[in-house]
Amino acid sequence: MEYVIGIDGGGTSTTAVAIDREGRQIAHAEGQASNPKSSSGTDYRTNIHNVISQLLNDSSLALEQCCGVGAGIAGVYTPKECEAGEQLLRSYWHERRQQVPNILVVSDAETALAAAFGTNRGIVAIAGTGSIVLGILPSGERVRAGGWGHILGDRGSGYAIGQRTLQTVMLGYDGIVAVTELSDKVLHHYDARSAEELRYIMYQPQMGKRQIAAAAKLCIEASQSGDVLAQQIIMQAASDMAEFVQVLLNRYPQLEQTGIAATGSIFRHSVLYRETFIQQLQQNHTNLPEIRLAEQEAAYGAAILIMNKLAKHPHVWTQGGQ
Repeated sequence: MEYVIGIDGGGTSTTAVAIDREGRQIAHAEGQASNPKSSSGTDYRTNIHNVISQLLNDSSLALEQCCGVGAGIAGVYTPKECEAGEQLLRSYWHERRQQVPNILVVSDAETALAAAFGTNRGIVAIAGTGSIVLGILPSGERVRAGGWGHILGDRGSGYAIGQRTLQTVMLGYDGIVAVTELSDKVLHHYDARSAEELRYIMYQPQMGKRQIAAAAKLCIEASQSGDVLAQQIIMQAASDMAEFVQVLLNRYPQLEQTGIAATGSIFRHSVLYRETFIQQLQQNHTNLPEIRLAEQEAAYGAAILIMNKLAKHPHVWTQGGQ
């Protein structure tokens, strides 16, 4: 059976799917993170290779029947970075002495857009561990706002929410804000008996980006229980994301003719975040494009992009790739 593979390489996990020529998903696999900006080069390469192997092993798909691979990888944006990703994928087939299929590597934002609208034109706002807003103009030109990583700027992201959540616990200890349910949830999650002990825990070497972003889930849960401080954190993060979208719409009016895809774990798990994001945009923009929550995962969008590429060259379905 001929098929294509779609890969979503993120800062928390890597997902791969296989779809047949009719667009039906026939296999699914998950593995470890593969963001080259937050993993070592070895892990990045190994984790992507491993998830491809798992996909094939679990489904009994034949490697030689793969006609294309599309991948959206977090931390990948420039042509040089995309080419490095393509070389990494080619090496999987080279090591197995198989003909290399057609390969396309883009940013994970672009594949998320394809998952929502079936095309890589429009705006996509991603709020997961990290965040970015990517716009692809009708001409194909790519423009962006945010997405600079947790050090230079991941406003609206799970990391930003997690960091603000942890800081709010400490502000409660200092007496600057109230001590609410949020503090209790955070201390319990990190197995800390006090705010002072939380400080000790959070500055341990193993406490990195993902461990801080984990506090976003606690904040979402507390906001759903009516915790006012948690709600304020979520609403501020959503407003930050809306501001990124607004900047692109103001700068590139042609994007008004496309759609806005909202995706990522924060959009999926927080109704308050979604509603605040939409309300902020509606208040500030009269000609707002359609906003759609991406129901298909980004790995499926990656598969759609490579299928769209193959559709322009139908012979590669039977003749292989590069």
